[in-house]
Amino acid sequence: MFEYLINLKTNTLMLFDRIEIGTNLYEYAKELYTDKNVFYIDGSVDVHVREDIRKKFEESDGNLLIAQSAVMSTGVNIKRLSNLVFLTSSKAFARTI
Repeated sequence: MFEYLINLKTNTLMLFDRIEIGTNLYEYAKELYTDKNVFYIDGSVDVHVREDIRKKFEESDGNLLIAQSAVMSTGVNIKRLSNLVFLTSSKAFARTI
């Protein structure tokens, strides 16, 4: 899956449910995406840091955000978001819309 995402020039959001999956994917993505900004958000990330990440998405392309679906499911508006990837089999699509 990451090999496909490398070729994307637009912003991508990857949603996960379990913290251990998200942290492992984040570490792998940082090694793989040396020329892109890779961000990580779960429940422990400060609200101000989350806002800074959202602003970076609005200012540039080619960013990757790996985020916990529970944190990103309500009241989050990310402009310039072109790709959405669900990493778990859940009803996250309905919650996200």
